Amino acid sequence: MVLLDAAGRHLVGSYRGGSNAEAIDRVLESGDYFVHVFPYGAANTNYRLSLTGAASQTVGWASQTGFRAAETAVQRAVVQRALSQVGQASPPSRLAHSGGGWYTDVASGDGARIRTAFTAYHGWRSGNPGGTPLSTATNAMHNALSATYVNATHRTQLVNRIIAVYDDRLNRGLPVVPQDDQQVLDFLGIRQQCVEWANASVAMLAGGNYRGHGSTAISDVTQIRPGMGLSSGTHFMVSTWSDPIGQRPWERSIGSREFNVAGLIGSTYRVISFE
Repeated sequence: MVLLDAAGRHLVGSYRGGSNAEAIDRVLESGDYFVHVFPYGAANTNYRLSLTGAASQTVGWASQTGFRAAETAVQRAVVQRALSQVGQASPPSRLAHSGGGWYTDVASGDGARIRTAFTAYHGWRSGNPGGTPLSTATNAMHNALSATYVNATHRTQLVNRIIAVYDDRLNRGLPVVPQDDQQVLDFLGIRQQCVEWANASVAMLAGGNYRGHGSTAISDVTQIRPGMGLSSGTHFMVSTWSDPIGQRPWERSIGSREFNVAGLIGSTYRVISFE
């Protein structure tokens, strides 16, 4: 079996003996290619041919960029930083950066509601837990968190997390109720979500500038390159690499870079440069 380019030139072949399966694995530039399967001598046997392909790390959004590669030092550095974190745990979340604040899991009053839930459990633990059931505390915690986590299952996960963190800190003689939003993030071990990760852990460390959802988009599609940002107005990513994922914000990990935006740039998503 051999791989040929559009002009019929031989690129690479597989010539294994007997009934061993042939295989070719090759990184290719954009273009047309052919696979030629031929018999050995007078042999005449049935065979099954499978072809698979995936975009390499050097390309951008294929349907939009024509497989153009990152060009500037910042673009290349952003690509490498994003790639190095795929599958890793998202870093701890922080409230602010030198240019302002991130949108974190304590925004819009969520931090205050989480502190109220801590206080409700603290009141139960420091009172008379033998005389009142735990449900008294957990019901109060659910009420405090109802505007933060509408989904009851996710709210229960947060309630259980608060209880586990409180009990662990109590056993170690540490403060048990956070006093501000940063302590909420620290106590619960909440990890970075989209905008914070894309900027703090990737773009800004790669020499780029902070960019938010409302940043000016790249208007010329031919100028789009890997190492740029991607925003829908409510979600922010780096190129085709998705943000930290996970229903439980203390267990977020960096998602796959295989995110299909074909046909969505300009309508759903805006491309933003970190330069």
